[in-house]
Amino acid sequence: MASSLDRTEIKEPYDGFGFSTKVLLAAWLDERLSILTQGAIRYFAWFAPKPNPIDNIDSSNPMLIFVDIDTAVQGKQDSNQKVLELRRKMVAVIHNLLPPDHPEIESLLYTVLNATLEGFRPQMWAIDLARFPESDYTMIRPGEFMTTGFTLPRSCVREALP
Repeated sequence: MASSLDRTEIKEPYDGFGFSTKVLLAAWLDERLSILTQGAIRYFAWFAPKPNPIDNIDSSNPMLIFVDIDTAVQGKQDSNQKVLELRRKMVAVIHNLLPPDHPEIESLLYTVLNATLEGFRPQMWAIDLARFPESDYTMIRPGEFMTTGFTLPRSCVREALP
């Protein structure tokens, strides 16, 4: 006789992880800004509790973001809206976080503004939430979370999709 399986006995495959899509250039910029400011600039990450949270809007679904950017990179679509948006956001981050006279600002801006599409190759990150207290991240709206100023060590992140 087959026993019935109690749903509470099954651990969800994503329990304990947050998922985020990050492009190579943005990950490099985060690390570079942290080095240039001796850690004063903290690494922030937006994440969802699942790689494909179907109840989230498209702009907060890591899987859909990954597909959109990956399609642009593979299709060599320099004018893809998501690629242009990411480039604008990285320029804004540089201007907002570094003083205008910072010796590295021109180099960083040049790198972001002239990066090839290969720099926008996306990665889906699985963030090990067990490494952080719940007070280190906050819910923005259902299905969306933001880290709240802790430094996210790369040791706490693994690529869920290359």
